[in-house]
Amino acid sequence: MDPVVFPLGPAPCDECPRAARCAERHLACSAFALFARGRSRARWSLAPRTDASAEQFSRIFALEGPPRDRRPSVEQSAQL
Repeated sequence: MDPVVFPLGPAPCDECPRAARCAERHLACSAFALFARGRSRARWSLAPRTDASAEQFSRIFALEGPPRDRRPSVEQSAQL
Protein backbone atom coordinates (compact mmCIF):
# COMPACT_ATOMS: atom_id res chain seq x y z
CA MET A 1 0.00 0.00 0.00
CA ASP A 2 1.33 3.42 -0.89
CA PRO A 3 1.54 6.00 1.86
CA VAL A 4 -1.27 8.51 2.00
CA VAL A 5 -0.28 12.16 1.74
CA PHE A 6 -2.41 14.99 3.09
CA PRO A 7 -1.03 18.21 1.59
CA LEU A 8 -3.07 20.32 3.99
CA GLY A 9 -0.36 21.78 6.17
CA PRO A 10 0.61 20.56 9.63
CA ALA A 11 -0.47 17.07 10.60
CA PRO A 12 -0.39 15.20 13.92
CA CYS A 13 2.30 12.84 12.63
CA ASP A 14 4.75 15.56 11.60
CA GLU A 15 6.72 15.59 14.84
CA CYS A 16 5.42 12.41 16.46
CA PRO A 17 8.09 9.92 17.51
CA ARG A 18 5.69 7.06 16.68
CA ALA A 19 5.03 8.15 13.06
CA ALA A 20 7.40 5.66 11.39
CA ARG A 21 6.01 2.76 13.44
CA CYS A 22 2.43 3.72 12.63
CA ALA A 23 3.17 4.08 8.92
CA GLU A 24 4.95 0.73 8.79
CA ARG A 25 2.22 -1.14 10.68
CA HIS A 26 -0.78 0.82 9.31
CA LEU A 27 -1.79 2.22 12.68
CA ALA A 28 -3.73 5.41 13.40
CA CYS A 29 -4.24 7.29 16.65
CA SER A 30 -7.10 9.52 17.78
CA ALA A 31 -5.24 12.66 16.71
CA PHE A 32 -4.80 11.33 13.18
CA ALA A 33 -8.43 10.20 13.05
CA LEU A 34 -9.59 13.73 13.87
CA PHE A 35 -7.17 15.17 11.32
CA ALA A 36 -8.40 12.79 8.61
CA ARG A 37 -11.99 13.82 9.37
CA GLY A 38 -11.11 17.47 8.80
CA ARG A 39 -11.18 18.63 12.41
CA SER A 40 -9.24 21.74 13.40
CA ARG A 41 -5.64 21.74 14.51
CA ALA A 42 -6.81 23.05 17.87
CA ARG A 43 -8.93 19.88 18.27
CA TRP A 44 -6.50 17.21 17.03
CA SER A 45 -3.50 18.76 18.78
CA LEU A 46 -5.13 17.88 22.13
CA ALA A 47 -6.04 14.30 21.18
CA PRO A 48 -3.95 11.31 22.31
CA ARG A 49 -1.28 9.89 20.06
CA THR A 50 -0.61 6.84 22.19
CA ASP A 51 -3.74 4.86 21.28
CA ALA A 52 -2.78 3.93 17.71
CA SER A 53 -4.44 0.80 16.37
CA ALA A 54 -4.92 -1.08 13.11
CA GLU A 55 -8.69 -1.02 13.71
CA GLN A 56 -8.76 2.75 13.79
CA PHE A 57 -6.62 2.88 10.61
CA SER A 58 -9.09 0.54 8.90
CA ARG A 59 -12.06 2.69 9.92
CA ILE A 60 -10.41 5.87 8.65
CA PHE A 61 -9.56 4.40 5.28
CA ALA A 62 -12.77 2.32 5.06
CA LEU A 63 -10.93 -0.96 4.75
CA GLU A 64 -13.57 -2.65 6.86
CA GLY A 65 -16.90 -1.74 8.33
CA PRO A 66 -19.14 1.24 7.53
CA PRO A 67 -17.71 4.71 7.00
CA ARG A 68 -17.87 6.77 10.16
CA ASP A 69 -18.38 10.43 10.82
CA ARG A 70 -18.63 11.43 7.18
CA ARG A 71 -20.14 14.73 6.18
CA PRO A 72 -23.01 14.49 3.70
CA SER A 73 -22.45 15.48 0.10
CA VAL A 74 -24.02 18.65 -1.27
CA GLU A 75 -26.82 16.56 -2.79
CA GLN A 76 -27.44 14.74 0.47
CA SER A 77 -27.44 18.01 2.41
CA ALA A 78 -30.07 19.43 0.09
CA GLN A 79 -32.34 16.47 0.91
CA LEU A 80 -32.04 16.94 4.69
